[in-house]
Amino acid sequence: MGANWIFYPGDFELMLYNREMSLRKERDVWQFPIWRMDYFNVSVKFAKKFVLSCDCEIFIKADGKFNIELDKPGNFVYDFKGKLHLPAGEHSLNISVYNSVGLPCLYVKSDELVSDNSWYVTRWDNEWLQADSQNFEDANRSPNTFKMSYIPKDCLVIMKDGMRIYDFQEEMMALISLEGNSKDGDLGKVYYGESIAEATDKQYCETYDCIDWKNGKFQSEIPRAFRYVTVDENVSLKRIYALKSYLPIKNKAKIHTDNELMNKIYEISEKTFHLCSREFFIDGIKRDRWVWSGDAYQSYLMNYYSFFDLDLIKRTTVALRGKDPICQHINTITDYSLFWVIGLYDYYKYTADKTFIHRIYSSMISMMEFLSQRENPEGMLDKKEGDWVFVDWGPSIDNEGILSYIQILYQKALLCAAKIAELENDRSRVDQYTQKAEALKEKINELFWREDKGAFVYSINGKQKDLLLKQPNIIAVFFDFATVEQTKKIAANVLMDEKIPPITTPYMRFYELSAMCKCGLHDIVYQEMLNYWGGMIKLGATSFWEYFDPKKSGEEHYAMYGRRYGKSLCHAWGATPLYLIGKWFFGLTPFSDGYGEYYLKPAIRLLYNSSGELPVGKGNLIFNITKSCIEIFCDKVSGFIELENSLQPDLVGLKYEKNESAIVIRLESGNKYCINFLNQEGKNEKK
Repeated sequence: MGANWIFYPGDFELMLYNREMSLRKERDVWQFPIWRMDYFNVSVKFAKKFVLSCDCEIFIKADGKFNIELDKPGNFVYDFKGKLHLPAGEHSLNISVYNSVGLPCLYVKSDELVSDNSWYVTRWDNEWLQADSQNFEDANRSPNTFKMSYIPKDCLVIMKDGMRIYDFQEEMMALISLEGNSKDGDLGKVYYGESIAEATDKQYCETYDCIDWKNGKFQSEIPRAFRYVTVDENVSLKRIYALKSYLPIKNKAKIHTDNELMNKIYEISEKTFHLCSREFFIDGIKRDRWVWSGDAYQSYLMNYYSFFDLDLIKRTTVALRGKDPICQHINTITDYSLFWVIGLYDYYKYTADKTFIHRIYSSMISMMEFLSQRENPEGMLDKKEGDWVFVDWGPSIDNEGILSYIQILYQKALLCAAKIAELENDRSRVDQYTQKAEALKEKINELFWREDKGAFVYSINGKQKDLLLKQPNIIAVFFDFATVEQTKKIAANVLMDEKIPPITTPYMRFYELSAMCKCGLHDIVYQEMLNYWGGMIKLGATSFWEYFDPKKSGEEHYAMYGRRYGKSLCHAWGATPLYLIGKWFFGLTPFSDGYGEYYLKPAIRLLYNSSGELPVGKGNLIFNITKSCIEIFCDKVSGFIELENSLQPDLVGLKYEKNESAIVIRLESGNKYCINFLNQEGKNEKK
C-alpha cells in the first residue's frame, strides 16, 4: 500500500497550465494567452475516516500551510512535529491546506494509513470529491516540483561572413548556458534561430536574451527553441552549451521500411512530436508554446500510435477545459471546443478508462450546455461576438455565416457526447444528444449536400455561399458523416479535383490524407508523404514545420504572420506521418474499447520489407512484412487481421471468415503467426 501526494481534482493540471502558459516571450516582450485562464484552488480540505488495527505512527506532510483536526471538528492538533501517534480504533482526519503560490497538496504515510484516492477533498463549497493523485510517491518531491528533464548538449562553431555561429546540430528546446570573462552586470545579447538566417538576423530574429552575468556565468531564464545561436561580438566567451529540455517518455512504436526517405520521415516525425510533448501537448516549441485544442486533438491521435502516454492526454484535456462556468469557447475557437468533446470519446475507445471519463463527465455536460446556447433555431451552431471560427489557414477561407464544416463537427460531438453519457448510464442525455445529432445530420444533408456537385458546399449564407472547398468534405469523410455513396462522390469530385483550392497546411493535411486513405487512395498518400515531408528534409529540416510551400525558396520558407521568421520549424501537426503510418498504412485500430481486441488492415503492397511494432493498450504488436508473408506477434492482446483475397493467404490451421474481397483472420495473444501469401505473381511494386 503506497502513499501518494493528493490534491483537488484538476488543480495539478491548472497549476502546470498557468506555469507553462506564461513562458512565451518574443524578443524581450512577454506574450500571454488570449483567453481566460483559470487558477487552481488555493485553499482545500482533505478528509478520511479509518480504522487502525493497532497503535500507529502516522507521518503527515503538506505543501503549504496546514492544520489537522483529529476525530471531531475543531479538535486541532497543536505542537505538531510531523508525526501523529494514534491508538488502535476508529479515527477521522480533516487536514486543511493553503498555498497561494503552488498546488496545495497532502502526503500521509504509515503502516495502515496512506494518502491515496480513497481520501475526499473539498474547496470549501460544500461539495466533496474523490482526491486525485498521479504517482507522486516521494515525500520530498510534491507535484509542485514537476519539471522537464535536462541533458547537456555541446555545439559546433561555424563561420559565416565573419560571424561566429554556434550550431547545436538539431532543433531543440533548451536553456542556453554561457561562461565568460565579463563582469557582473555587463550586458550583451544571445540570439536564437531555428535557421542560420534567423540566428544571424539580430534585428528580426524572433527570440533573444539579454545577458546578465553573475560570477562569469549566464543561463537563460526560460528554455528557448533553436538550432543555431549567435552572441554579440563584445561578449567574451570561454564556453557555450545548452541544457536540452525534454519529457522522459519512450516511443512504444518502431517502424522500418525499405524506403530510406520514408524511414527518415518517420524518425523526424517522432522527434518533432517528442519536442512538442511536454507538460502538455503544445503547438510548437518556438511560437506559440501554447496549448491549442485543435492541435492537441491531432496530438492525441498521433500519441496513440507512438508514445501512448495517457497521462499527457489527460493533463492536456483537463487543462484545456478549465473551470465552470464556461464563458467562451476553448481557446475562444468554436471548432476547438468541438474537438475537445470528440477527443473524450476517442480517449475511451483507445483506453477503456472509465475512471477518467467519470471524472471529466460533468465538465463535458457543461460544455454541451454551452454549445447548445449557440444553436440557431434550426439546431445548427452559430457564432456569437468574440467567437473565433478557425477551420483552416488559407486565402480561400472565409469563416462568416453558417458553415458545413462546423455543423459536421458539432454532429460528431453530439454523437460522442451520447456515447459518453451511455458510459455514465445517463439515459436522458443519451436520448437528448442522439436526437439532436440525428436531426442535425438531416438538416446538414438538406442544406449543404449538392447532388449535382457530389459534395458538401462550404456555406449557405456567407460570402462563400455554395462554394466548393475541401475542408468540410474532408471532415465529412474523416468522421464518417458521409455515407458510402457520398464518400465515393467526394473522392472523385473533391479530393481528386485539382481545380478546387488545395490544402496547404499540415493541420488540414492530417485530415485530408487520412480521408484519402479511407477512400482507398493509399498509393497517392504514400507518394504525397515522400514529396511533402521529404521536401522539408531536402531543405535540411531536422524537425517538421508549421507550414510548407514547395513553391517558395530560400528565406521565404521562414516567413509567416507578416514576420520574417514567424513560422515555427518544429510544430506538432508536422508529425502527421506518425498517425498516417500507424492508423492507415498498417491499419491498426481498437476492435473493442481499450484494445480489448485489435483490428489490423495493412496496405500490404506498400509495406513489403517493413518491420516494427505498434502499441495496443498494455501490449505491443510486433510485425514483419515481406512479399511472401506477414509475421505477427502480440503478447497480451488478441485481435484480427484483414487481408485482400488477391494475396491468397495460406489459411491452414487458422480461424477466419471470408467475403468477396477480403479474409479476416483471428489472431490469439501469445502466438506467433506467419501467414504466407500463395499469390506471388502480378504484384504491384511501390511507386
